[in-house]
Amino acid sequence: MLKKVTAIALLILVLPSLIAGCGEGKKIPALAEISGTVVADGKPLKMVQVVFMPEPREGEILDAPQPSRAVTDEDGKFVLKYGGDPYLFGAAIGPHRITMDDTLHHESRENPVDFRFSQRLVGATTTPLRFEVKEGGDNSVTLDITEHMVN
Repeated sequence: MLKKVTAIALLILVLPSLIAGCGEGKKIPALAEISGTVVADGKPLKMVQVVFMPEPREGEILDAPQPSRAVTDEDGKFVLKYGGDPYLFGAAIGPHRITMDDTLHHESRENPVDFRFSQRLVGATTTPLRFEVKEGGDNSVTLDITEHMVN
């Protein structure tokens, strides 16, 4: 009986702080849907991970928007999803750096495929690709990476 009373008392003391700690989480910024195509020499590139990384803004270090990601399909097309959420489409409004990674290269263990484009596109500090996500505007984009192809 004493154990039961102790457990109930502990629950009464701890439960309010647990509930208080369960806040809303990270704030979701205003988003705009982004769709596009990745091409090289006029041909679509499949299995390319595309990441839109919001440019840091002054005073936004802790509450900075999260990146949006997608992987291109057979036709080189993609639709971005925000912050890893499969149901939240789009990217934060504002300027972005675009990074890319060659998923085809990483998944080709049995029949290895060389990295198809410059690894400069992989890093947020080295990528030359930029895009301004606009609220309510046309946010479709064709990313022509012909000049960054390795082969």
